[in-house]
Amino acid sequence: MIENKLQLRRAEKRHWVDDAATLIRIRELRNLIAHEYAADRLAEIYAAVAALTPELLSIVPKAQAYASELIQNYSTKPANR
Repeated sequence: MIENKLQLRRAEKRHWVDDAATLIRIRELRNLIAHEYAADRLAEIYAAVAALTPELLSIVPKAQAYASELIQNYSTKPANR
């Protein structure tokens, strides 16, 4: 759990999100959706998904750009032998 929080803080430092707490809320929502007992909370879940979807979708291109940058950086560095 601690490692996951550190990863979320790294996402914040890389400016994928304004606040790592947003990613924590998204993860908690995912966990809630995955449990069968959440069926009685569908209206609440739907509202939360609707509210958090734009934030999640805004993270995707930022993470893709970061991954592309890593690939570019590592593909141009000579291998240490």
